[in-house]
Order: sequence, then structure tokens, then C-alpha cells
Amino acid sequence: MKARISKVGFAGLMAMALSTAQAADLEELFNITFNQDPRIRIAESEAKIAEAVERQNLGGLLPQISASSSHSRNRREVFIDDAADDPEYYDGETYSLVIQQPLFDMARFERYQASEARTQASEAAFKDTLGSVGVDLVDRYFKVLAAEDNIELVITERQAIEKQLEQVRSRYERQLAVITDVLEVEARLDSILANEVAAKNEVAITREALAEVVGKPVYEKLSPVVANIDFTLEGTMQHWVDKTLANNSALKSRKKAIEAAQYDLGQAKSEHYPTASWVVSARKSDTGNLNENTRRNETYYTALQFNVPLYSGGTTSARVEESQYRVEIAKQQAEEIRRAVLRQLRASYLTTQASLKALSAAAKALTSASKSLEAREQAFKFGTVTVVDVLDSLRDKFRAERDYKAAQYSFILSYAQLLNTAQADPHEGVQKLNNWLVNP
Repeated sequence: MKARISKVGFAGLMAMALSTAQAADLEELFNITFNQDPRIRIAESEAKIAEAVERQNLGGLLPQISASSSHSRNRREVFIDDAADDPEYYDGETYSLVIQQPLFDMARFERYQASEARTQASEAAFKDTLGSVGVDLVDRYFKVLAAEDNIELVITERQAIEKQLEQVRSRYERQLAVITDVLEVEARLDSILANEVAAKNEVAITREALAEVVGKPVYEKLSPVVANIDFTLEGTMQHWVDKTLANNSALKSRKKAIEAAQYDLGQAKSEHYPTASWVVSARKSDTGNLNENTRRNETYYTALQFNVPLYSGGTTSARVEESQYRVEIAKQQAEEIRRAVLRQLRASYLTTQASLKALSAAAKALTSASKSLEAREQAFKFGTVTVVDVLDSLRDKFRAERDYKAAQYSFILSYAQLLNTAQADPHEGVQKLNNWLVNP
């Protein structure tokens, strides 16, 4: 936890740096999110609570030392035949020191072991939460990029249609085109203007969603994906399964939860065992019973204390039975999580594979659509195709560009989920994805 908490200060420095930067990338936003997201703060607090409980239980195994003192003002009267002597006034002082060290107490030891396992489970759960927040950030980051890509494409398409409208009107004035061609281009322009309004609104909505997870509005331009990057998926599915079983934080957390439940069972069984402790005490006093005035005396005492439980009305046996069922529940919960994690991993792997193929197909489709548009624009100049054919090719080209960008983002998101499931450190996954972005 200490190493992890130190990153909070680093995240604060990154936040200051981001305020003056011209562009923001994933790693910068992740470091800010580390400091701001309530899910991370809750998970970290839960881990700190587990650490505090562990220290409490460790304290039960260490020496227990107590000291006390009393200072009294006493008045003593002696009655003889209902007549009292003159009262006697005197001061009294008592000092004591007691040291007790458990020598054999299996219940306390098992309780400490259980709390230690729960601390480790909480730390693994913290990392799992950190990874989930990282995937959420990646999803929202690339939704912003997709929305901004879309608005750029819509604006470019509008400008291309406006240019086409100028050409058609010019041809119409020279009686080289008919009025229906002009009307068709105008209708397409009106349609794209409506799309532009919707696209701008989508940018605002996705920016708000990103601000929610980051914890502050993000006005900076986001770093886009590097052009012409060669995406690859390394390793077989079995390779990723093996990495997940070894590194996944959710699985580690559930394994430690099983250990904690087993220690709880050991603690319950230990209630049948005897306990032994060593006691040392020292006492100094000048008052006796009923605070009678006596000469000062000092008493020193050391002993071995044994306690043997004989019968508790069946309470201990019932507690053991309860703990056995809790161990079974912990095991079944771990199995449930294991199956869900592996299902998610396989789904992410297959989706990443499919996205890689879709990306390759989208790249080819974009190349074909660009060539088709060039060919139809040339053909329109010679009058062999109509303006509608050109507008259709223009629409197809921009649609192919959108599909290509969408395939890129789909691959990145599914790969991010794959990394999050299979890697122990969420920061490593974010750094790897950040390498695919243009350096701010």
C-alpha cells in the first residue's frame, strides 16, 4: 500500500502538468483519475481498513502492559463504647505495573492470520478496481475520439458537397446539367447539415462522460491514434488464459478470501484448545485493606497462567460448523469468479481477433471507396455518370472512413479489456495503449 499511495503525489503533479499541456493522452488522464475516482478512493480505504484490523490483531499477540496509580486522602475514626477517638488523617499512595504476554493462544494467532489474508485480498481488490476504472477510462476516451472523428468527417463531407453544389450550379447555368441535379445536391447538403448538428451534440455528450470518470472537465484536445499503426495480437488464447490465472487481481482476491475463511475456521476450532500466558506484576502501596494506614510495602509477582476450556454449552461446536460453511461459500464464490473471468477473457480475445480482421477489411474498403470516388468524379466531368452517382460514392467514402476508425477503436477497447484481465499491474496496460497515441 505504501508504494501505491506514493503514486497519489505523482498523480497530483501530472494534474498540474496537464493544466498547461496542449493535448491530453491516456496516461495523463489515468493519473488524474487515480486521484479523483470515487471507486478507487473507496477501494483504497477498504484496503487501509483491512491493514488497521491486521495491526489490531497483531497487537493481541504482543505483550500487554498496564500501569495504575492512586492517591487518596483518608480519615479514620475508632469507636469504643460508642465514643469516637479523635479522627486520624493520612495520605495513601498505590502504584502497580502488570505485564502479560500470551505464550500459547491459537485463537488469537488464527485471527491474526485471517486478518493478514484479508489485507492481501483487499489490496488485490484495489488493483482489480483500478483496472476496471482504467478500462472505463479507455472506453470513454475513445468514444470522444470517435465522436470528434465523426464531426470532422461530417464537416469534410459537407464541404465536399458544397463544392459539388457549386460545380453543379455552374454546369446548370451553362445548361450542362438539369435542375434535378441541383435539387439532389441541395437535398444531400441539407441532410448533412442536420447530421452535423447531431455530431456536435455527440461530442459534447462524450466529453461529459469522460469528465465524469476523470473528475473534472477535459477541454484539452485528446491525442489521436498514430497514423498507419500496425496493430497485432500476440500469443494464443491459452497463453492469455495462463497469464490470467497467474496475474488476475480478482482471482487473487478470492484466493485470499478462501485463506481468510480457513483461518476463521482454525480460530473457531482453537476455542477448544488451552491457552497459556506469562504474567509479571509489581505493586507498591502504603495502604492496606479498606484503605487502612500501613507501612509501605512492595509486592512483586510472576506466574504462568493456564486456561483450559471444558464446556461452553455447544457454542464452540456451532461456531466451527458455521465457519465450515463459510469456507465452502468462499470456495464457491472463487469458482464463480474464476469462470466469469475466463469467460470474459475468451470473449475479449475473440473480439480482439475479430476486430483485427475487421480492421484489415475496413482498410481495404476505404481504399476501394477512395478509388471509386475518384473514378466517378472523373466520369461525371465527361457526363458518363450522374451527380447522384458521385454523391453516393462520396457518402460511401466517408462511411468507409468512419468504419475504419470504428474498427480501430473496437480493437483497442477489446485489447484493453484483454490486458486488464490478464495483467497484474493496471498501469502497464494503460502505458501500452498510450504508446499507440500521438505524443502530446
